[in-house]
Amino acid sequence: MNSLTWWLWSISLSIATLRTNNNWLMLLAILIFVVVVFKRRNLQAPLNAFALSIQLAVVALIIRLFFGTIIGTPLPGTVLISLPQLPMPDWLVGIRIGGDITSERIGSVLTESLKFSLILISFGAATCLSSPIEIIKAISSRLYFFAITLLIATSVLPQIVFSYKRVIAARRMRGMHKLNIFNFRTIITPVLEESLERAIDLSSAMESRGFGYHKKPTRYRPEKFSQSDLIVTIICGYLIIFIPTLLVSNGWLFTCCLFIVFSAAPLMLTEQRVANT
Repeated sequence: MNSLTWWLWSISLSIATLRTNNNWLMLLAILIFVVVVFKRRNLQAPLNAFALSIQLAVVALIIRLFFGTIIGTPLPGTVLISLPQLPMPDWLVGIRIGGDITSERIGSVLTESLKFSLILISFGAATCLSSPIEIIKAISSRLYFFAITLLIATSVLPQIVFSYKRVIAARRMRGMHKLNIFNFRTIITPVLEESLERAIDLSSAMESRGFGYHKKPTRYRPEKFSQSDLIVTIICGYLIIFIPTLLVSNGWLFTCCLFIVFSAAPLMLTEQRVANT
């Protein structure tokens, strides 16, 4: 499938799920992202980037749940836990620290946290499923240099992850296993140095190839849209428009079944990629 279609599928699936405000559908969408990435991921794209997006989503979910239940505006409902409440000044009226934690408050915070986690995972999935080179080929020549800049910017994070893992492996080979806040600079410094060296090498390579000297750069033939791309595009539009209505009219079970079938359409329309050896 075309790389632009993968991005359209990821963004549309997240938008359709966010419109429902249903926690179970959000969890189901996250599970579908994980399955599709492991089955149809681009073999040239680093899988660590998607794993990092999942880790960031989990950390953000935990932090948001903790601070959302302890600090915030109280919501009436069934009280689960009563914590000691700190007195707040008059100019912070409506905000409390501690107090009664209700099930309605936890449900509201959980929904907000799942939304943020879903967005992170959807962008991580789109990065692993698509090829940046194919996206640049499909972009118009007027936006070519902007696409190159965007590609370089989005490739920084996976490279930093690789650099971090190499530094950690080197530390373990030297017998330095413990990592804390006091010796963390011994990891940050080599990672930043390697990133700077990589940026200098990239700029030298682009300059040696005459990048930016011509207004009309040479463009390769972009990958054409196939019938499967058209089908997935139609499915994405259907999910965005009708999923909230189906959830209200036909119930949760029918909507989930239809959501699974339509969301997993790329698995049925594409084949698993095989690495060339």
